[in-house]
Amino acid sequence: MSDIIVSRALQANSHALTMLTPGGCVCPSELLANVWRVQAGWAFMRPLLGKRQYRAAHARMRTHADELAHVMHPLDVLLTTLGVSASGKKRSRACLRMAQSLQPGAPHLDVAAAGEALRADSDAWLQLVIPTDASDEELIRAGCVRWYKKGRNLSRDAGWRHGRRWSRWVRCTAGQLELIECELSEGGGLRTKGMLRMAARLERHVYLMEVAAVLDDVALGKKDRRRVHGVITAELRHNWSRVQRLAASVYEDRPRVFFEEVCAAARCLGQAEVLLLNEHEREQEREISG
Repeated sequence: MSDIIVSRALQANSHALTMLTPGGCVCPSELLANVWRVQAGWAFMRPLLGKRQYRAAHARMRTHADELAHVMHPLDVLLTTLGVSASGKKRSRACLRMAQSLQPGAPHLDVAAAGEALRADSDAWLQLVIPTDASDEELIRAGCVRWYKKGRNLSRDAGWRHGRRWSRWVRCTAGQLELIECELSEGGGLRTKGMLRMAARLERHVYLMEVAAVLDDVALGKKDRRRVHGVITAELRHNWSRVQRLAASVYEDRPRVFFEEVCAAARCLGQAEVLLLNEHEREQEREISG
């Protein structure tokens, strides 16, 4: 299983690098999805890594994941969207005034730095030495169920301030499930989609909180500031209720049930690996006999 996780993480890394090459199509959402899959791969392999090696890989991918997320969610665009959908002309105009007062446009993506980090990450994957006695079940328990359990525990009493941390745990579990999605049951595939929707909702929550944090620093009248605050608060409540409904669905199963589901997928991965090796051996025999 570990060899297939490495292979799929390298594939995600390669897709991301292709987008960053000259002439490549940089789609921030797809690039971010691949970066999260690579980071999820490192989380899967955590039991086999030293603390320093894991922290270096985690920091390398997390930095660029955060940068890409900001590129995808510029605050002025978010405020403009809120203004368009706000009920009442005065509230709508107040949101649009605040959007205009913020620095327009999305933050710039440092393509060179992102490409350099991904190449360094690719080298780290290629140099990774996997012990021959590595247990698939131990990888799943310590490298995958651990993240699911953290997210599930937080779903019970998470407050608004935990949105950013929770979103990372959800994203990591979703990325790990994506790496083995071909082998998941139908229920596992639905869980993956639910976690991706939940992660998107949590990311929206984080950026709504950022808008609320800069509200007092923007040159707005007292009434307009109060109107914008009302719009943001209403959207935060609505968004958070959606997060809680999704959490009730994706974290419905106990960690033991989740563990068994991923173990079943791992057995399918192992069977697929054996089939690939057998096919490779047959091809070599045909070449020799030919």
